[in-house]
Amino acid sequence: MKRPSLLMIADGETDADMRFALGLQVTGRTVFLKAGSRSIALLSDAAVARARDESQLGRVDSISKYLRRAERTGMTNPGPAQVAFLLCKEYRVRKINVPHLFPAGFVKQLRRLGIRVKVRDGHFFKEREFKTPIEIRKIVAAIGMAEVGLSEGIHALRRSRIGPARQLILHGTPLTCEKLRAIIDTGVMQAGGIPLDTVVKSGPQSCDPQGPGTGPLMAHSPILIDIGTRSARTGYHGRLEHIKLNCSHAAPKDPWIGDANAVVGSAGEDRGGL
Repeated sequence: MKRPSLLMIADGETDADMRFALGLQVTGRTVFLKAGSRSIALLSDAAVARARDESQLGRVDSISKYLRRAERTGMTNPGPAQVAFLLCKEYRVRKINVPHLFPAGFVKQLRRLGIRVKVRDGHFFKEREFKTPIEIRKIVAAIGMAEVGLSEGIHALRRSRIGPARQLILHGTPLTCEKLRAIIDTGVMQAGGIPLDTVVKSGPQSCDPQGPGTGPLMAHSPILIDIGTRSARTGYHGRLEHIKLNCSHAAPKDPWIGDANAVVGSAGEDRGGL
């Protein structure tokens, strides 16, 4: 049985299906067509050279080239739907399947141009249900970026001391949830990741599922940390969840951290960017 042709129009940086199809992360609006055994991608001019070097696609071309072609054929204000139509016409594709998040406006335009469009429910690429060894390595790398951020945060706690009213003091100023979160996020970025929804909570706040945490960190009080990351290069996600630290100090100059338990969760989670 002949496989249906697949079409996507999406941002190559934030759309998980597009990144899977391309095998790499690119920025900007991208058109992808899979017709039989052929895979074709139209990218921004800035991304074409890298995609040709790094992807396994059969053909990579410039989307601006097809926009100019659409203008020459008399199309007024052509956009991604018109580009997709020209690509389908070039490969003699009249029927396509699109993902369930495919823009409804593009569906309407393609149908007006004579393309039969079917919206596919569920997974657009069924093979995405199981991660390949290459994908697993990318997920592990993203988790490693979160671990770097956690290490920086623990290092900051170790260097802090007890101040008035049991507040933790770092470099002469109170160490707050916001400051520790910034230290963690900086560590993630230095490791090549993009911080996502980092949570630092202390005391009663650690029991509250809402919000990222705010206010001063206190000695002899539990600290809850969640760290989410996305690799800036691959776009894959990693997350460390429910890291519970008990921060106590035997003496003002003798800090230590006890009971640090990290639970890895939602590793490589599949959000808009994966």
